[in-house]
Amino acid sequence: MNKRLRTILQYVFFFALGFFFVWLSVKDVGRPQRLQIRSALQHARFYLAVPVFLILLASHYVRAIRWRLLIKSLGYNPSKANTFFAVMIGYIVNQAVLRLGEVMKCTVLARYEKVPADKLVGTIILERLIDAITLVVVLVVTIIIQPSLYDELLATIFHVRGDGDGKKIPGYVFLLIIFGIVILGIALWMLIKKKNFNDLAVAIKKIVRRV
Repeated sequence: MNKRLRTILQYVFFFALGFFFVWLSVKDVGRPQRLQIRSALQHARFYLAVPVFLILLASHYVRAIRWRLLIKSLGYNPSKANTFFAVMIGYIVNQAVLRLGEVMKCTVLARYEKVPADKLVGTIILERLIDAITLVVVLVVTIIIQPSLYDELLATIFHVRGDGDGKKIPGYVFLLIIFGIVILGIALWMLIKKKNFNDLAVAIKKIVRRV
């Protein structure tokens, strides 16, 4: 097969695959919801969506750059464009099948950049671990800055009232639960990737240097 024709067919295939996943994500929208969407579009101020779209695009680009940094630490150097488009494909697929996008973006990048897919999956696990740690840090800082949110958080998660009518869970117990989740995530990563504590220390040092 002609190389140019094969390239065209590849682009057509992936565009068709993208449209299929978009259709799969909206096919269950009923007629009342469609009428609401149509009415909202008719009265929408589209210019307000421009800055939101740019901010979202920038955030996805930053995530792609972060993922690329993790991949470069393994000795590979994927292009920024391919990494970004792989991330965007992953988001599209996630709209149809939750978490399948993580597998898809690894598959796409492995196909175009010749990076082993199993190593890319390892970087995804590390990314999620970094996200979890960041979320825990933000949560702890928020609770320290705004202690009043503590009771509301407990009431939402544990159905515990903070007005004295119910038994209140001590703050250190809540923090221990969060700490345990983080430790469990690190342990799972070490078991799956067969890493030791030296590897963990090296990974943390690399992350700190890149921050």
